[in-house]
Amino acid sequence: MPRFLHEGEERVSKLTFRASSKLPRDQRYRLSGFCINYDEGEVHLLKSLLTKQLALLSAAEYEALKGLASSTVDFTYLEQNGLVELAERCFIVCENYDECKEYLFLLKVMRTMRKSSDGIKHYVILPTTACNARCTYCYEKDFVPTTMTDETFKATVDFIDRTRSSEKITLRWFGGEPLLTTSRIDQFCDEFTRRGISFKSNIVTNGSLLTPELAKRAWDQWNLRTAQVSLDGFRTDYELRKRFNTPSLHNYDTVMKGIHNLVDQGVLVALRCNYDEGNIEGLSDFVDDILREFAGTDRIRLYFALLFQDRSKEESVDLIHRIREVEDKVAQAGVYREDVLHTEPFKTNLCIADSMESCCVIDPKGNLQNCQHLDDSHIYGNVWEGITNQQRYEELKKEHEVDPCCQTCPLLPICTPFYRHGCLDAALDYCREFRLAEQENLLHRLARRELADMLPED
Repeated sequence: MPRFLHEGEERVSKLTFRASSKLPRDQRYRLSGFCINYDEGEVHLLKSLLTKQLALLSAAEYEALKGLASSTVDFTYLEQNGLVELAERCFIVCENYDECKEYLFLLKVMRTMRKSSDGIKHYVILPTTACNARCTYCYEKDFVPTTMTDETFKATVDFIDRTRSSEKITLRWFGGEPLLTTSRIDQFCDEFTRRGISFKSNIVTNGSLLTPELAKRAWDQWNLRTAQVSLDGFRTDYELRKRFNTPSLHNYDTVMKGIHNLVDQGVLVALRCNYDEGNIEGLSDFVDDILREFAGTDRIRLYFALLFQDRSKEESVDLIHRIREVEDKVAQAGVYREDVLHTEPFKTNLCIADSMESCCVIDPKGNLQNCQHLDDSHIYGNVWEGITNQQRYEELKKEHEVDPCCQTCPLLPICTPFYRHGCLDAALDYCREFRLAEQENLLHRLARRELADMLPED
């Protein structure tokens, strides 16, 4: 019998599982189009991207499953090969089963079941688009630097106070480099505290301005609990790509000290390493340095992200495969984001852009948007008047039909059919290949873990 390493989300399971007594014996069966399989050594894995279940199969079960990948089988075949439970759990479905229709129904139900909010829970605030770096890949490089005025600050506080949820809200400080305006962040947090607004915050920063005093203030006054710091490789690669305005003051070593200052306060720091063809060769040395630098702390997580502009290139799939060796080193050290392997939820939304009931982006001018990439076509209002362009708001919020090319894609449940017009990650030429390669890397790490568990103890 298959062993299930991850049972998926209970609510999804209740809606999708089928009892064996209800499986029609007179039907032909096939492997679900939302499943991907992976084998490495003696480990044979089958993952459902719909239910998020993960099955560990025996060699015989895995071999029998191959028969469903190229043709259909009868119910007797499932019984004889121990595959009935996989059919009960929707890894295997009837030949003419409309999986896209079933997924969209499940998505609708799950969205309906979401806890309703009495207001906005998450605010992304950009106090400035100015920055002390000139990253070679930055999508904001052509923006005119803008910093929030006192008038806009006051209106933003009032807007948040009247639109917020009664629950604790989350503030994300974004930029530019938000730490160029620490006094403004102080003002926000002081005013929210004065008004009795319960909040916590996180920040996306390059880390170059984080002194010990500022890190303490961020913990105590800003309620900062998590931070994302972008690091694009070891010293030489990093400084060539980051291009700080004053490299003698702000550089690789400065950022390392800043990260330590956050960790020392108790902040959980996610190190996002953006990579492409230009820096991938040096990432193994970079990982060695990070492991030395932060040995002994459990407040660091390191993950890798292929640059958005490279995801539409044919080489993207090769780069995803090449990063696997580096990810293995990080995973073995225990500083990888292992949560994505076991607690991956059913996605009702992909990002803040299609979560407009609960998320809002406020730029330095006080404009309301649904995306922190600040596309003018996504502005639907401002902090003084609220929604000023109802038509645009409804268009951004609208759930669109699934593109025909996505209806048979196994990745549909993790992409979600949200409105992707203008998204930097949309309409990729190698979308399917790229995302399948990402999933294979995840399954590879799970396979390595299972192989390690199979080894006899010394």
